[in-house]
Amino acid sequence: MSDFNSGHRKRLRETYRSGGIYAMKDYQLLELLLMNTIPRKDVRPLAKELIEHFGSLENVLRAPYEQLEKIQNIGEITSTYIKLTYDINKFLANERLKRFKTVRSGKAACEYFIEMFAQEDVEKIAVMGLDNSDRVVNCRFVSEGVGSFVSVTSRRFITSAVSDETVTKVIIAHNHPLGEAVPSANDINFTLGMRDLLATLGVILRDHIIVGEKTVFSMHSSSEFKHLFKDDTDYLSDNY
Repeated sequence: MSDFNSGHRKRLRETYRSGGIYAMKDYQLLELLLMNTIPRKDVRPLAKELIEHFGSLENVLRAPYEQLEKIQNIGEITSTYIKLTYDINKFLANERLKRFKTVRSGKAACEYFIEMFAQEDVEKIAVMGLDNSDRVVNCRFVSEGVGSFVSVTSRRFITSAVSDETVTKVIIAHNHPLGEAVPSANDINFTLGMRDLLATLGVILRDHIIVGEKTVFSMHSSSEFKHLFKDDTDYLSDNY
């Protein structure tokens, strides 16, 4: 390894240790990863090539093994290390969700879905089931893709929402990955449809959370939309 390359790697490590990820550019963060599996080469050009090819650092980390390995100098060891970095982050996010034993407010619901949608870059819908004591019984994604509301059939929604007989309340959520957390006309219509559908089963639709690129919104906690939901004194209307 050249003295320049050795010194450059040392400077990158020191920058990260002193300033964290916000003190570095995206390709420099990727350089730090690549250093661990490509020890005797300047990996800066490779880091820049990967980000240019996949479009962003996040897309590099999410890319399938076979796509990563099509890039010259990316072998099995390096692609595995890149994927491991992403999967560990996703695993830790899922572990953080386990701290939510109950969800009793718009704020708590927003915090939950911020974590759940943190790694998602396409539009998805999630459904959370709660029991009479507001304990989280289940929470899962039910659809994805632009216009995903249209693809959620009544049967699929009901199966996901009340798959456990202890579920008496439901919170739905979806994301606007590249937009604001503002309800659209489609969002409002979907909320009304799901509220009425669940009511036929004696299940309450408690809230609809929208996770935007930088903000999050609880419809139940908004004075403009609160009337769409059944009066529920046990659910605190406090937005995030």
